[in-house]
Amino acid sequence: MGYEWDVFLSYRRFGAWPLWVDAHFRSRFHHWLGEELGREPQIFIDVDEIETGTYWPGRLADALARSRVLVALLSKQYFSSPWCRMELTLMLERQQGLDLGTARNPGVIIVPVTLHDGDDFPAEVRNIQAQDLRGHTNPWMATGS
Repeated sequence: MGYEWDVFLSYRRFGAWPLWVDAHFRSRFHHWLGEELGREPQIFIDVDEIETGTYWPGRLADALARSRVLVALLSKQYFSSPWCRMELTLMLERQQGLDLGTARNPGVIIVPVTLHDGDDFPAEVRNIQAQDLRGHTNPWMATGS
């Protein structure tokens, strides 16, 4: 089975996070990932890819299995979501099965992005070098700022 998606974007739909992701993160992430890949990136975002009436747990599982990398937008609320924890756990298991994230083979298939907090994240997540965006996560900032 080949990969359909370059990235599976995982984030908690709590409070203003969906607003921030939609207004500030998505377009910039799409742009810079495309520049890095040198082509149009394929990013799975459930609100874009799951149609009304679709059996969404199955669609999420299939998309996660067919994604090269999980980008997890982490906040304390992320870990209170059973779905977010499941997405992260499945990719951690795949990463271990590929013998990645070890001293001998430090590459990973999970890219954590810290949006808020970080002190209470589980050790297996804290041990992966994260991109810290805590200074850039105001959902009400002006577009383009």
